[in-house]
Amino acid sequence: MTHRSSWWSHIVAALSSTIVSQTVAAIAQVIIIRALGSSEYGVYTTLYAWLAIAGSIIGAGFDTWLLDYGSRHSAQLRHQMVRILRIKISIWVIVALIFVGYIDQLALPLLSLGLLVILLESISATLLQGLRALNRHRAVAAIQLIAPSILLLVVSIWSPAQILWLLIIHAVSYAIILTVAYRLLPHASTIAPTNLITSWPFVVSDILAQIYTYTTTILLASYALPSDVGIFRGAWSFIAYTVVIPSMIFSTTLPVLNQSTPTQQSVIIRRSAYAFALYAISVSGFVAAGGGQVIVWLYGESFAPSVAFISQLMVLPFIKSGIFFGVMLLIHRQRLVWRIVVQMITVVILWVSMPPLIAQTGIHGAIQAQLITEGMLACGYLVGGLWRLRHHRSAPAVWPPRTVVLTNMHGIRNLGDYAIHQQQLAWLAHQFPTATIHRCYAVPPDTQSTPGISHWVYDAHGNIASRTTRIRRTSALIWCIGMRYLGIHSTWGMHPAEQHALMRLLHADLICASGGGYLYNQPSRTPWWQFMSWDWWVCADMLVAVIWRRPLALLPQSIGPIHHTPMRILLTWILSRAHIIYVRESQSAQLLQHLGITYHRAPDFVWGLPKPTPLPPPSTPPTLGITLMDYGQQTGHTQYQHTYETCIIAVARHFHTAGWSIQLFAQCTDHAPGWDDRVVVHRLATHLPFAHIMPVAPSPYALQQQYAALSALLSTRLHGALIRFAMNQPAVVIAYHPKAHGIMHDIGLEAWCLAIDTLTPEAVIHAVDTAPTQLPIIAAQRQQQVDTLHTLTIPPPIAPAE
Repeated sequence: MTHRSSWWSHIVAALSSTIVSQTVAAIAQVIIIRALGSSEYGVYTTLYAWLAIAGSIIGAGFDTWLLDYGSRHSAQLRHQMVRILRIKISIWVIVALIFVGYIDQLALPLLSLGLLVILLESISATLLQGLRALNRHRAVAAIQLIAPSILLLVVSIWSPAQILWLLIIHAVSYAIILTVAYRLLPHASTIAPTNLITSWPFVVSDILAQIYTYTTTILLASYALPSDVGIFRGAWSFIAYTVVIPSMIFSTTLPVLNQSTPTQQSVIIRRSAYAFALYAISVSGFVAAGGGQVIVWLYGESFAPSVAFISQLMVLPFIKSGIFFGVMLLIHRQRLVWRIVVQMITVVILWVSMPPLIAQTGIHGAIQAQLITEGMLACGYLVGGLWRLRHHRSAPAVWPPRTVVLTNMHGIRNLGDYAIHQQQLAWLAHQFPTATIHRCYAVPPDTQSTPGISHWVYDAHGNIASRTTRIRRTSALIWCIGMRYLGIHSTWGMHPAEQHALMRLLHADLICASGGGYLYNQPSRTPWWQFMSWDWWVCADMLVAVIWRRPLALLPQSIGPIHHTPMRILLTWILSRAHIIYVRESQSAQLLQHLGITYHRAPDFVWGLPKPTPLPPPSTPPTLGITLMDYGQQTGHTQYQHTYETCIIAVARHFHTAGWSIQLFAQCTDHAPGWDDRVVVHRLATHLPFAHIMPVAPSPYALQQQYAALSALLSTRLHGALIRFAMNQPAVVIAYHPKAHGIMHDIGLEAWCLAIDTLTPEAVIHAVDTAPTQLPIIAAQRQQQVDTLHTLTIPPPIAPAE
């Protein structure tokens, strides 16, 4: 039997027995509560709270330690168990004397018999934990049916109107259990060399756990009537009674987890998380469906007030699941000190906040204080437990890299960005000739490329996916990134292509974020929605790389401006952890300098495009090429789009009148209408019947050939101008984004960069007429930029990624 199936069979046996035993116990408990009534039940729960604290002092965490230690050192189990039982009996004598002498809230016979019960229960618990440590879960499953069966049998025949007789029944049941369990335990094969001092974290943890668990009941008993205590416990216990299920998952899983290989551990941790979640969802769903009304039906009319508090407790199953899951991870990783720290902080907060809350609002305050306490514990345990698993990741990255992933947010439908991408591929192949280079596109162009994570915002037709799809993919991505970071391979909510994209990133030795300009956002009235629906997706590949500790290189690109705090926080966090960052213009450099992030300057890769050989001769008559875009649709500034188009029409008519040929270009043909330049080209062609609509170029090199034949280029796409500059030819840029101003300023051509929101026909005509004067500047800049690209490298990390 495999470890995985063995664990599952143990879980099934333990849970099946638990469900049966708890069902039997619940029936008995209903009979008891109905017989006692709310007032007498309040006395009973107060006694139980005191005895639970006494039991924690007697048990002192040894049982949990035994479960953990015994599953690791089974040969020493019985010897350690005998030592624990001796300690428990010694502590019990001291505790019994203290309780009998100083607690006068309860009748002496009840308290004395109750102390005997907790001693028998504590010894029984030790024996059962020993069996669990040996993976004897089926035996434990049978034994744990004894106590509830005896209790139900007795209370069914004879109505228990007195608490004293209930204690006697419990004492007899536990005596039978410990007798049976003792006979099933094997003899010790070795003498334990381990000193029990190693159990001190378990001792402290268990005592603190009992204190914060039952302090609420004891304090409420000090401020309220016994009936109020009964009502509180009726509501709380109705849900907390089911906590035995996650307790069984914990007790069954921990021994198997301790005895498994790292690969098996990942599977067990993931499946136990699902089991805890299933419990929480099921119980909360039952309560939401009207389970609170069952209290009156079961317990009687005196507990009707408990129903009003049930809705506040719907989160309790989730909290308890988080507590048990977190504690399991902490114990497995032997990090009990963190648990103690969390418990101590929680106990202090509980003692400070609970008395005034109870004094002011009674039962409401007690429930509120208890939920706050339990919630803090769950968060603290989960953070500590999951953090301790963080080293279970993929193999460290190697250098030189064997696998390089090049991510591209833009895809190939923008020929300017595709030109960058092709140059980057050639450069990476030269840098790392033995590496396998995987291409991850937002919109994959061929079967050799992989859909990147940024592809998830698109639907099957290349349009922006529906809100429901994006929410699903966002939830799945966050879950899978976190689980994989902890070494847990989860594919929840992910399609095969999405899983493939994540695995490419996980196993990469180097992840390169493609150059270009996309790490920015536009002002919005709903920044958080824009962040969740779009902004964070543009850097999702980089986010995964940072979280998974893969070396991340940002190839030359523009960064900013960032108008919203959420995006700024995320981007700062990513960039500060990147291996190396190249920016292509001074404005991006200033932003990173302001953020305190190290960067390097490098040219845009399009400068490295080889010139067509030979260059075509000058056209006759002279030809003006105009590259268009829908600025209004892309940015939301629709008020400028009409002015922009009116200006372009006037400029085209002016040069047509002067004898020029006019050619209209669509450099980007994205599926989304706002990013499809053909829409604007055809719209303006209706006003310019003399203009020639140029066919869409199939590649950057084909576009380069088309641009080389022009006498002048007026481009709203920045890379249209850069392609011309790479051929030592002039161009005029209409800037719709600060990146264009930055690049044109840095190369000394800012006079030929016109802002789209202040555009006039006169300014454009003057820029086109004077464009030939750019040639000396372009020649010098091209040589400088190409020389810099030849020296560009990605240095090895200082140390391999963990």
